[in-house]
Amino acid sequence: LLIWGGKVRIISSHNGVSNPFNELIKEAEAGKNGFNFHTFTFGDAVKNGLFKRVCLIKGEEWSQEKEDAWEAKIRSAYGTRTSKMKQELDAIPAESEGAALTRVLIERCMSTDLPPVVRWDRPDEFKNLDDFERTEQADEFCEGLLKPLLDRLDKDREHSFGEDFARSGDKTAIVVFEIGADLIRRARLIVELKNIPFDQQRDILFYIGDALPRLIGGALDARGNGQYLAEKARQRWGECIHEVMTSAKWYAANMPGYIEAFGDKSLLLPNDADVLADHQALAYVNGIIKVPDEHSTKGADGYDRHGDTAPAGALAWFASNQEAIAYEYETNRKPNNPMQGHNGGPPMHDDDRRGGTVNVYLRGSL
Repeated sequence: LLIWGGKVRIISSHNGVSNPFNELIKEAEAGKNGFNFHTFTFGDAVKNGLFKRVCLIKGEEWSQEKEDAWEAKIRSAYGTRTSKMKQELDAIPAESEGAALTRVLIERCMSTDLPPVVRWDRPDEFKNLDDFERTEQADEFCEGLLKPLLDRLDKDREHSFGEDFARSGDKTAIVVFEIGADLIRRARLIVELKNIPFDQQRDILFYIGDALPRLIGGALDARGNGQYLAEKARQRWGECIHEVMTSAKWYAANMPGYIEAFGDKSLLLPNDADVLADHQALAYVNGIIKVPDEHSTKGADGYDRHGDTAPAGALAWFASNQEAIAYEYETNRKPNNPMQGHNGGPPMHDDDRRGGTVNVYLRGSL
């Protein structure tokens, strides 16, 4: 086209700082490609009479007050998606491509009044211990770190939970929301598990779920390895459990509500750098909000993360908004029954055979 004297004009809005369009702009500004760069924002159009033209076409009288209200309405239509608004209206690329939440929005929904995140990890050798030893260590983790927090839960309030499962690569994250009288979802417990075998993850989830007052719902990622635990949870707590096959359709239907909750501050999370980074990872990917598949970061403990608490929080939010099916649990276990447990072995809380203290706190922390 250029050979025959033609011209190339590229007209577009932004889609992140790393988008090819923004790279082309940077090259033009640096004088590397011979293009001229022109910017026309929504604000420029308004100043040049866009709303006056709207009034003329609609046969309405223009006023500055009406123009200001109209511009505010256009901008407010983006809701909490301020990065998207700035890209499309103000020609300002988002810090990361398609970011769904800003750091400011997330930090506004964090509170030092909420309990810190509970983290537990085990070395690879842990999976090779016998059933009794693994169960003992998981039991002591639950009794030592989880029970004090679970005992403090308000017995009069409804609770929901969400879990994003991982076996070894990333972390399993469990988020427990208390639904307050003001309808704000407060994360009264967040648990992260690293390199924990399937059986112990099941036992820990059961320990948490059984202790939740007025459990109205739980949602678990049922893809891949997570399907096992989602099925076990459904078998234990019944219809209030949602086995979620996260898909583009599910993200499209449910993630906007979770993002909107940060805008109106209808949820609260603990003040935690990794939880903050997880939610900063949420982005628009092919029109839906999710943690990009290729996303990976290092947490404060040095372990790999894939936005772990963000999908768990979204699942807990989803569960809290489903039709409430209150579940109450009463155990029928008998402590003195030697045959209770996994394959005849010792279950959690049901066997007094303890061969001394196990150092589970080596890498467990609040």
